[in-house]
Amino acid sequence: MLLAKDNKGFTAWHHATLNGSSEALEKIIGFAIDAELSPNESLLAQGENGVTAFHMAAKGNHVGILQNLWF
Repeated sequence: MLLAKDNKGFTAWHHATLNGSSEALEKIIGFAIDAELSPNESLLAQGENGVTAFHMAAKGNHVGILQNLWF
């Protein structure tokens, strides 16, 4: 579920960061840790045109999200 991609190759990580949802991002990180997935690898998953969750947060000017991602 956490690594599933939509038709543009975006994951839940991409959508949470683009929408600036700290609550959703925290839950996704928790799910990843519980599933023994590396949040860092998941955040670097590339969608359409090589876009990562970090790119999405920056594009949306979600400074708080970027700070939360820097763990």
